[in-house]
Amino acid sequence: MALKFEDIKLKIIEELKKRVPDFRCPVCNKGEMVLVEGFINHPLQDELTGGIVLGGKSVPTVAIVCKNCGHTMEFSVGALGLLPKQEEIKKEKESNNSDYDKKDKQTKN
Repeated sequence: MALKFEDIKLKIIEELKKRVPDFRCPVCNKGEMVLVEGFINHPLQDELTGGIVLGGKSVPTVAIVCKNCGHTMEFSVGALGLLPKQEEIKKEKESNNSDYDKKDKQTKN
């Protein structure tokens, strides 16, 4: 199940307000923040080889930016409880494989 930013944007804002109700920028102490429109993905690597590993594990985050000083803060999508559950991911993969098998059979007939 592809997680689309627009689908959970309001949930992100709701979760951040719930967990940090009186949030203030740690740099300038102002309270006006803006949510960056999209995900940031940090790839995880088992070793530092000087290259980037694509397609491996990662930590998806969302960012908010202080409107006054521009300080940027990131929050883990998983820690906010907004990642799809493993069962949902498995079901979607199985469904996609089933759809592929059906299309494959149709093209052979």
